[in-house]
Amino acid sequence: MHRLLARQLKRLGLDAAAAPPAEAWAAFLAVVGDTYAEQEDDRRLDQRSLDVAYREMDALNDKLGRSESRFRALASLSSDWLWEFDRDGRITEMVPAGPKGAPADDGIVGRRLWELPGGALLCGGWPGFQGLLERHESFTNVVYRYTLPDSRVRYVAASGEPVFDESATFLGYRGVARDVTSEKVSEECIQRLATYDALTGLLNRTMLPQRLEQRLALARATGLPLSAFFIDLDRFKQINDRFGHAAGDAVLRETAERLRANTRGDDIVARLGGDEFLIVTSAVTAHDVEALTSRLLAALAEPIVFEARELRVSGSIGVCRFPDDGGESGVLLQRADQAMYASKAAGGNAARHYDTDDHARIP
Repeated sequence: MHRLLARQLKRLGLDAAAAPPAEAWAAFLAVVGDTYAEQEDDRRLDQRSLDVAYREMDALNDKLGRSESRFRALASLSSDWLWEFDRDGRITEMVPAGPKGAPADDGIVGRRLWELPGGALLCGGWPGFQGLLERHESFTNVVYRYTLPDSRVRYVAASGEPVFDESATFLGYRGVARDVTSEKVSEECIQRLATYDALTGLLNRTMLPQRLEQRLALARATGLPLSAFFIDLDRFKQINDRFGHAAGDAVLRETAERLRANTRGDDIVARLGGDEFLIVTSAVTAHDVEALTSRLLAALAEPIVFEARELRVSGSIGVCRFPDDGGESGVLLQRADQAMYASKAAGGNAARHYDTDDHARIP
């Protein structure tokens, strides 16, 4: 006999080895029936509880799904990527923010931004950004520049916030990013238009004072001299009047190219306006100044071909040196200009050095 049945018989005072009387058997069956009924009631109650829980979970999942959909929809309107960093700054996730989001690059997962080749952070550089992460601070619109394999440059603006668990343990960062290449290109274009001459691409008069002051500060710190060459084209007005402004523009563009070709990368080459140009260089000796002057005069005297015509100009150059001829930018430019006018008055196609006695002499 099964031990559970034997136990129930014993509880009712019945002998498991003998057939019970009818009344005892009925009592025994009643106990068994009550037990089954109680178990069935408990089962139905559990089932109802499970049904309620399942419905509540379905409703919660549906609500969470709608919330996530709304979040991703809003994120996709303002961002191209959703990203996450771990506590060590490594990228753990980089996914498109929406169907039209920028493609994610799986090659960057597991690496830190500053470990990726061809990348640079604008405004502060990597040390400032790394310090921000170490302090667990939020950041907004940090601009990252990177170069694609095809040499195209892209800009991304990222915003992020630190993530902590329930015990305030730092887990990493999460945030959004968007491609701002078009905005940065437009910004650089505007900046270039404000600081560089649109026709020749040379530094313009607006930006020249700042650059000149920087070079003078460096010259004062190092004790090395600077030389300023003020250049004005001869016969430029006649070309403009005879052949038109298109020809004049061609002459100015070619002049700019020849000035660049005969100077070094760290020299200042600027267009002051009209047909006036300025070169500032750290030519150390008088021989260096004379050699550069000769190269410039020869380059400017070469004919310029425009629409099958040879256009001929030359240059009048005034030279002024720092610190011998002046220690301030305004003084240097004024005296180089005076020396240039002395050169032009002597017939042009020549260079003269500013002199305190007669204001101009051949260098």
